[in-house]
Amino acid sequence: MASVRALILPCWTVLALASPSAEAAEANEPRIRSQKGLTDGVIEVRGEARDLYAALTDYARWPEIFPDVASAHVTAGTRDRPVVEVRDHGGKRHVLRFENDARRLTIRFREQASRARVSVVLVLARSTQPGWSKLSARLKARVTGLARLFAGEGRVRRERESRLRRDLGHVRDFAERVVASAQ
Repeated sequence: MASVRALILPCWTVLALASPSAEAAEANEPRIRSQKGLTDGVIEVRGEARDLYAALTDYARWPEIFPDVASAHVTAGTRDRPVVEVRDHGGKRHVLRFENDARRLTIRFREQASRARVSVVLVLARSTQPGWSKLSARLKARVTGLARLFAGEGRVRRERESRLRRDLGHVRDFAERVVASAQ
């Protein structure tokens, strides 16, 4: 039976940027909080919200943003409602259905044909700091079927928190690299 981590692996879609120093990285760690079935995360990242939205909806860049992703490409749908096939480094295939809203800088997706019901909402907004953006993420993952017998709510919650913390950190690190290379 697949581990809970494998069941919610596609939820990485959440984000990344790197800090110039270890002290700065510690000061800008994702803030995570959970309640039954949901995990929310927030992080401040360098860059303009529109630019980050564009990078996160350019699925071919996901391997650059998210180290767990080996490849990602659009297989069907429209610009605002693409179906994206993502493969991890182990070759496991995940099919994600998106509902994007460029005007509201919102990215929504859910995994199709998974042992867990997984959905993610990402919202980018201007930060109070010039040249920075706020990324808010909500991850919902519920294990279904027989897997539910082996994965308690506490374990699933810890996996959601870990995944969200890691993916927000990846978005922070990615954005930092992009901003640093532009200077």
